[in-house]
Formats: sequence, structure tokens, C-alpha cells
Amino acid sequence: MPLGITRDQLALSTTMREWAETIGGTGVIRSAERDAEATFAKVWAEVTSMGLTAIALPETEGGGGSDLVDQAIALEAAARGLVPGPLLVTSVVGSIAARVSTPAAAAVVRRIAAGERAAIALDGSVRVGVDQVEGTVAVAVDATDADWLLVPTDERAWLLVPRGGWGGSTAAGLDLSTRAGGLSISTTRESVVELTGVDDGLVAAHVVTLAAAEASGLASWCLDNRGRVRQGARAVRCSDRVVPGRQAPVLGDAGDHGVDRRCRLGRRHGPGRGR
Repeated sequence: MPLGITRDQLALSTTMREWAETIGGTGVIRSAERDAEATFAKVWAEVTSMGLTAIALPETEGGGGSDLVDQAIALEAAARGLVPGPLLVTSVVGSIAARVSTPAAAAVVRRIAAGERAAIALDGSVRVGVDQVEGTVAVAVDATDADWLLVPTDERAWLLVPRGGWGGSTAAGLDLSTRAGGLSISTTRESVVELTGVDDGLVAAHVVTLAAAEASGLASWCLDNRGRVRQGARAVRCSDRVVPGRQAPVLGDAGDHGVDRRCRLGRRHGPGRGR
């Protein structure tokens, strides 16, 4: 059952699902299974053409001018089609940046609407000095070929670090449609975009909301493909397959923004996606 309930929402869901089916996500993911540096560039070009990650961005910045509900509906449909790439993270980062009323943040929003990618690190040790920004993050998601990295500082402020401001390696994990790894950050303070007014609660709300929508799409894929015959004779029942969920920090809640707790963003996994 799709997330949308209004006529327009159902139409959006249908359009995105039909598009996602043309991507051939399962085959694309399988072909890149052993490539830790896979960027899914051809798929991303299609994502950009559809404007999928820019649905909730302001029209004045090149986005769709809609809201987070429509963005969630599109992500659910894409996940149901197993579309690979940084759709979730880029949608999160763009939506958060759009809430900041500074020229620098608006410029990032325009670039994301035009097709730039984003990565995210929910925890780390990043210090902002007078002239330099330095630090490390243990896990950054979708940093391969990313143009922007959303990261918290030691003071729990949030920054966008541009491409070239970090280095490290990535690897394919349980989720074969994304890449993750540890990073070292070293760049000038002048080059980063400080997201004034963004706190842990806001970031957590966007991550959880959109990740839940994506998880709903993956669950739908599993139900649609229950008992699917794979490699000739072996049937895989998604409902019987046990795969650990992705771990990510939950950055507090409405009443406790400073707490760093762990939650499991559980994801049903389908054949070929590694989910």
C-alpha cells in the first residue's frame, strides 16, 4: 500500500514507480556488487532528470516546490524499484539545507536541485577553528562521488563540507546500493557552509522520516517478490530472511537534543540489493 492518500499523491507514486521499473535496479546493483567505488552514475543521471531528490526543495532554487510528504512518497516508490544511489541522503541534506536562510545554504540547495550529490555522517569528532575545520568521522554514508558532506561538529552544530574537504575509503556493506566508510576532514572554514539553526533534532527528524519511507518501499518489494525463484531453483522468502538492520545514531529527540543514542533503522532485504 503506497504512502500517498490524495489523488495527486497517488499519481506521483504511480509515476515514480513506473519510472523506477525502467531502471532495472536489481541488475545494476548486482553488476556493482564487488565495486566499492561504484557511483551508479547512469542511474543518477536519470534520478536528476526526474528531479526525484529535489521534490521538496523550493521552486526559487530549482526544486519542485512541494513538501516532505511528497518527497517521502517518491523515495518509497524508488525503493520499491530498488533504484540505487544516494537518493535518501541527498534528499535529507537538500531538505535540511533548504530550511536555512543564508545565501550560502541557498546556493547548495540550487546545486543539489541541479543534480549534485550529498553524503552524511551522523557522528564524529570535527573541530571548527578560526581558519580550519579538522576532524574524523567513523562512518559516512554515500561519500563516494559526493559533492557535499553533512557532518556535526564537536559543539553539535552542523556543517556542509564541499567536495575536496575530506578523504578516506569506502566499501560496500549489507546494503549493496550504497557505500560507506570512514573519513578524515581537513578544509578551510571559509569553504564550509555553516547551517545556522540546524540541530540534532531537526536532522534526526528528516533522517527517520525519509528512511522510514524508503523502508516501506523495500518492504513492498519484498512482499511483491515473496517466493521469487532465484538462480534456477532456489526460492527466497523475504519474510523468512533475517538480515541485520542498518545502525545509525539517533541524535536525541524533541526533549533531549544532546543525547547520542543508537537505533536500528531496520530494512527488509531483497535478492540482489543486499538489503
